Amino acid sequence: DTILAGSIFAELTLAGDGPLALTLGIDYIPVDADLDKRSTTQSSVQAKGDGAASSGTNTGKASIEDHFTFYIQPGFVVGNTMIYGTLGYVRADITATWESVSSTNTTKVQTMNGTKIGVGVKHVRDNGFFVKLDYSETDYDKVSYTTTNNTLVTGDIDNQAIALSIGKSF
Repeated sequence: DTILAGSIFAELTLAGDGPLALTLGIDYIPVDADLDKRSTTQSSVQAKGDGAASSGTNTGKASIEDHFTFYIQPGFVVGNTMIYGTLGYVRADITATWESVSSTNTTKVQTMNGTKIGVGVKHVRDNGFFVKLDYSETDYDKVSYTTTNNTLVTGDIDNQAIALSIGKSF
């Protein structure tokens, strides 16, 4: 899926007299992201003898919400520009809903964690306004759910992002 969403972030940059700097930050995405609905066809013939055999389509969908990223960005400062790497920990809730031919329809919420790595550049103007451009990849832990008939439903979400951020240093 391709999702376009804004976020709110706060950072603290620690820099000495040399070219090295370290930024500590937190980022929160205040909107939900819906993932594509997936489906598969199923035929169940276990109860064919008593006329209870069934066939149809199983569907599943999910949305991600309450997405937080805690990160550090070690980097090099050249003039008013910082070139950095990103290392982060990600936490979000995923709400999964599935409709099954052979079991009860279910909705469950699960927290997923992950790691984020990336690179970027940040330019700070003399008046304190700054612009950042980042590329990052996030690897979330797998999530899994079990239906009432012991069918295992799993999902593995990975994310690649390009972000343009605008802010004001205080």
